Formats: sequence, C-alpha cells, structure tokens
Amino acid sequence: MTIATNLHIRKFTEADRDALKRIYLETRSVTFYWMRKSKFELNDFDEDTKGEAIWVAEVGGIVAGFMALWMPGNFVHHLYLDKLYHRKGIGKALLNKASEVCRVPLTLKCLIRNKQAFNFYISLGWRIRANEIDDLGRYFLLSQV
Repeated sequence: MTIATNLHIRKFTEADRDALKRIYLETRSVTFYWMRKSKFELNDFDEDTKGEAIWVAEVGGIVAGFMALWMPGNFVHHLYLDKLYHRKGIGKALLNKASEVCRVPLTLKCLIRNKQAFNFYISLGWRIRANEIDDLGRYFLLSQV
C-alpha cells in the first residue's frame, strides 16, 4: 500500500491536539533555523490556530500533519508535516482540500528564507503577488493561479 491509498484528510478533533502541537513545534524549530529556538513553545499551536478551520492528514491512522485555514480570507495560515511525511504528496492533498472548502483563489504567506516551502508552492502553480515584511521576516504573499 502507498501513502496515497492510506491518506485520509479530515477535520481536526481534540484527540489530535497533542500530535499537532508536537508537529508544529518540531517543524518550526527545524524549518525556521534562523530564529531563536526559545521563540517556539509547545502551546503556540493553540494560540496560533485560534478561530481557524484545521484539517488533519492521517496516514494509516497516524497523524502526519495539518493545515489551518482562515476561512473568511480564504487564507492558508499553516501547513506543517512531520518530517517523516515530506515529499509524499500530503501537502498537495491538504491544499487540494483547502480548494474544496474555501473560495478560490487561496492565498498564503511564505517566508522568503523558507526555500523548500517556496519551491513546493511554486511547483504547484502558486504565484507571487507581493513581497512584504512582518515580525517573522520578509515573506512572499502567494496565490493560486
């Protein structure tokens, strides 16, 4: 069986919280290598996803990652996968779910220094709409074509 046949995208339940908090903390600590590790805390997930629609990617019953959407703005606020599940089509599947449940085109921010994520979005046809800066640094505002 492949990841694709075992992949299930579903709505968040409270039973997912601990796994998603871990994925969120671990992934940011590695991905945002230029930031102080002390900036990241396990409970950031709760505050950073407040009021958002969260979708969970599960592979064979194991939580592999998540996506958080700010529905009023058709905005992908978070997309994080456990490192074991990178490059297996799960991020693309989560974005496809976003296209199903939101109005399109979707938008998202991608930190310029996050080259792996930027290349991923560009490979899926997303395009740069703006180059901005916020408290995390310079980012591209991307949208679907």
